[in-house]
Amino acid sequence: MKSASLLVPVSLAVSVCGLVALGVAHLALVDIRHGEADVHQEWTALQVTLGVVLISQVLAVVTLWRAFRGRAGRGL
Repeated sequence: MKSASLLVPVSLAVSVCGLVALGVAHLALVDIRHGEADVHQEWTALQVTLGVVLISQVLAVVTLWRAFRGRAGRGL
């Protein structure tokens, strides 16, 4: 259970970064929709956002998996 308790703050911090990244993705999509001349930076922002959100989701699943596995060992 010790590893799960260490993962919780890390998972929370990465999830907050994921929420911020979704805000950035929204702004990038608005610029793309408005027909900006050069949208290379917006597409790069969307790719980075995908990476951050993917990492936060995987980390959340790993954290929950370890927490439930540790809890099952204690008979709860």
